[in-house]
Amino acid sequence: MNFRNMLKMCVGVGMAVLLCSSTSLAAKKKVLFIDSYHVGYPWSDGEVQGAKIVIGDKYEFKVIHMDTKRNPSAAAQKKAGEEAKAEIDSWKPDVVIAADDNAAKLVIVPYFKDSDIPFVFCGINWDASSYGFPTKNVTGVLEVSVIKPVLDSMQKFAKGTRIGFIGNDNETDRKEADNLKKLGVQFSSLKFVKTFEEWKTEYSKLQEETDILIFINNAGISDWNDVEALKFIRENTKIPSGSSHDFMAPFVLVDYAKIAEEQGELAAEIAIKILEGKSVKDFPIVSNKKGQMYINLVIADKLGVQFPLETLKKAKVIKE
Repeated sequence: MNFRNMLKMCVGVGMAVLLCSSTSLAAKKKVLFIDSYHVGYPWSDGEVQGAKIVIGDKYEFKVIHMDTKRNPSAAAQKKAGEEAKAEIDSWKPDVVIAADDNAAKLVIVPYFKDSDIPFVFCGINWDASSYGFPTKNVTGVLEVSVIKPVLDSMQKFAKGTRIGFIGNDNETDRKEADNLKKLGVQFSSLKFVKTFEEWKTEYSKLQEETDILIFINNAGISDWNDVEALKFIRENTKIPSGSSHDFMAPFVLVDYAKIAEEQGELAAEIAIKILEGKSVKDFPIVSNKKGQMYINLVIADKLGVQFPLETLKKAKVIKE
C-alpha cells in the first residue's frame, strides 16, 4: 500500500470515528432536575444527590434551583416558574424531574400539564391530587412522614397525651399538619411561625400547653440561627419532641427521618425507564418507604429520659 492510499485510509477511519462520536453525543438524552428550593437546603441537596447517582453518566443531567423557600412572595414565585419554563423550552429535556410542591404548582400545572414532555415529580407531600396528578405525562413519588414511630417513642416518656405541632407558616408545613390529622393524630395546639423570635415564643408556650411536641421543620423560618436555637432548646425544653427530617435531629428528642435521597432515587429510576421507552402511564404514583431513627442524648439527658439499649443500637445517636 503506497503512502497516498494509507493516508486516505487513515483519514477515512478518522472521519468515521468522529462521525460515530458526534452521533453518540447527539443521541445522549437529557434529564432536567427542577429543585423548588436552593443549594444548601439539606432536603433538596439529598433529592438531587439521589437522582444524580441513579442517572450516572449515561444521560445529560442538569439541575436548576427555583429558590422559592427563601423568596416566598407571589412575584418572586411567579418569576421562578417562568424561568423554569424558559429553561425547559430552551434546553429541551427528554424528561423532567420536578422536586417538591412548588415545582409542581409553579411549573408543571400552569405550563406542562398534559403536554408531550414527561414529568416525574418527587417530594410532593402526602397527596398530589390537588395538582390533578397523575396525568398522561405526569407521575411521581409522594413524600409521606412516618410519624407513628416518633409518637410511639415520645409517648413512653410523656406525662400526658396532649400533642402540639410547630412549623413554618407555609403551605408545606400546614399540609403536613392537615395530613397528620387525617391519619388520626389529634393536636391540642398548632403553631405556625414566620420568624425565629416567634418560634422561640411559641416553642416556650408549647412546653406548658402540651405533653408531646412535633417540631416538623425549621426551613424557611426567617433569621433562624442553629447555634442559638440549640442553646435555647437545651435550656427550655420540658417535653419529648420529635420530627421526620434528618436535619431536624439536633433539635428534637426523637427523629424518624424520611430519606431525601430515596425521593431522588425513585424519581430517577422512573425517569430512566421512560427514557428507555416506557410510557408515563406505566408508572403509578408511589411513596417513600425508608426511614432512619435518630436519638438525641443531649436532650434526653435534659429531660431525664433513658432509651432501651435495643433502641439505641438501631438509631443514629446524637451526643453533642
